[in-house]
Amino acid sequence: MAEQQNYQSNLQELSDSYTRYNVSRIIANKKDDLLDMEVPADFSVALLENNIEVNLYSLADNSLIFSDVVKNVSGSIFIETLQYSDNSLRRLLYIDFAKVQGLDLPSGQYSVTLNFFADEIGSYDDRLLKVNRISTSRTEIELKLMDLSKQQLMTEFVLPSINSVWITDALKQAFNQSGSTTIPADNTLLTSQSIGTELPAGMEAQINQYNFESVYDISQEILNKAYIVAKEEVTKLLNENKTRFTTQTLSSIISSSLATEYETYINQNKVTVSQLPYDLVVGD
Repeated sequence: MAEQQNYQSNLQELSDSYTRYNVSRIIANKKDDLLDMEVPADFSVALLENNIEVNLYSLADNSLIFSDVVKNVSGSIFIETLQYSDNSLRRLLYIDFAKVQGLDLPSGQYSVTLNFFADEIGSYDDRLLKVNRISTSRTEIELKLMDLSKQQLMTEFVLPSINSVWITDALKQAFNQSGSTTIPADNTLLTSQSIGTELPAGMEAQINQYNFESVYDISQEILNKAYIVAKEEVTKLLNENKTRFTTQTLSSIISSSLATEYETYINQNKVTVSQLPYDLVVGD
């Protein structure tokens, strides 16, 4: 299955003032916040690119009567923003079924469940995975990849990764760069003072023998130049339509750019590396 850490949101912040209901019909773990909904719902524009699965259930016995997928064609799915008297805003999603082709909805009154799916491995029209085996307990399934040329895509799907939307901001944080970021993490820049407060006892005194501020400035200079190198590599991959950056890929890009700029700095400034406590780097 997908790496769960890649699909986490702070739902508590998103829904403090709204009623929430569990909406899952297929997941056994009722404590998973990802299975909750908000009423009234607030829909993101990004959902317009997703597949919306429409399921109709009988009011009599809750059995599934109808299931099909609606795609955003001919403007059939759209979002309207409403402003209330208290100036608060709410985005509502509309589906114009009159514009949806080939959807033969049965007449009657039903309980309706809408599932939103993004194309991750294949799509509804190009299914790359098939069920290969089901466990005897009926709680696990083994999926088989139908197109071996998509092996890398599958690997990136199951490993911890950062998507293309957040990768640029992730680089900013990794290289301690300023500028607004949207990634949901602590965006505070590291300074020589903040680093000093986190050092183990005795280490700050050792570093101060060689002017901690100077060590910090040199380190940040290397980080700034390495950030430019790493950003160029990430931009190149994005232009090649790469959608995910696994821990291994991102670590490789960061390590390579740091090693390159570190060596460049040493060569340009004739720096020597002494076997000092904590492997400090100092100038001649």
